[in-house]
Amino acid sequence: SEHERKVREKNGWEEIPEGLPREERILDVPEEKREGMELIGYEESERVAYRSGLYVIHFKRSKYADKRDPNRGVVTASAPGDYFDSPSGKTKFDISFASKVVSDKVENALPLDRQAKIYEREGFPVSPSTLGHLFKNCASALVVLYARMIELIMKCEILHVDETYLKLNLQEKRGKCKKAYFWCRMTGIGPPMIAFHFSNSRSQEVANELLGDYFGTIIRDSYVGYEKLEHCTNAACWAH
Repeated sequence: SEHERKVREKNGWEEIPEGLPREERILDVPEEKREGMELIGYEESERVAYRSGLYVIHFKRSKYADKRDPNRGVVTASAPGDYFDSPSGKTKFDISFASKVVSDKVENALPLDRQAKIYEREGFPVSPSTLGHLFKNCASALVVLYARMIELIMKCEILHVDETYLKLNLQEKRGKCKKAYFWCRMTGIGPPMIAFHFSNSRSQEVANELLGDYFGTIIRDSYVGYEKLEHCTNAACWAH
């Protein structure tokens, strides 16, 4: 019928191919919590991981029961946890796999759809949308680190600053790419740190947003937007 429920196609979230190598890890209950109990089995789960290649971590969470006292119930080892911080820890992807996805996209310029094709050839069919979900969650987890980096960068006495355009997307009916900008702030002394800021604009407002509260020296090019910053000392450069 027209109301018949559609069956979703399975992807990497639902099942992990049997052909991938497995590494077993047993998670045990602390001895003081299972005293007088016998091992009766395991709660088992798996997640895809990455080292020099794909493999699967097979978790076995020990379960204990006291046959002499059924009222004690069953005690099971805690879930391994995951970078999503989900209480069940039942994600099918290890942080090493998620890190590989992020690294290949950011450092190796491999789009997620291309990564999905590579993994399929390696025996692990996974959809680009699933990889996108992993990438998004990694980005969310790193927001705290990004904020801390900016905090430390803005305390530096000397900063290198710059902005550069990139082609964003096709504009309707024009066949041209819209311009957007990456602004960067990088420490000029001390530990090297750099933070990027994305904006659709190269306006004075963005410069004020990023550097309006900065008291120090900025090494920059001749872009007029930096000259109107009230608290900064401007330093020219041969190559910024």
